[in-house]
Amino acid sequence: MKKLMAAVLVLALVGAVGVGGWAFMKHGDALAAMLPETEAAAPDPIFVEFEPIRIPVIANGQVTRLVTLQIMLQVDSNEVGDSLIDQAPRLNDAFLADMYGDLHEGRGVRNGVVNLDHVKRRLMAVSASVMGENAVRDVLVQMIAERPLRNV
Repeated sequence: MKKLMAAVLVLALVGAVGVGGWAFMKHGDALAAMLPETEAAAPDPIFVEFEPIRIPVIANGQVTRLVTLQIMLQVDSNEVGDSLIDQAPRLNDAFLADMYGDLHEGRGVRNGVVNLDHVKRRLMAVSASVMGENAVRDVLVQMIAERPLRNV
């Protein structure tokens, strides 16, 4: 009796799948039209990696420490990425000049440590001034290191 019930259950299941498949094949376009449209997936972000930026921090007329930043800039297209690579020397120069002034004057330092949020905001502002307002989507800091230097 159990075998008969199992066989009937399997046949009913196979029949339901068959009818469902037939209905989908016959009316699939109408069913698809009733579903809400999904937005196209956003393209993968593009990252442009820069050489490390080394900034000497000067206090009382002497270099007291060396700050090293390793950054990547996120852009939305290959064209902007290529333009960023072409402008890398100008960007590096602008980054270095801005960070040198910021760290030397203490604006980029909080409690004796480099303020990462401030540094990211400054690097975004510099990127916008060199590349244009919306060329760079984000600045990703991969590494930041501070090394105190002994007086020579």
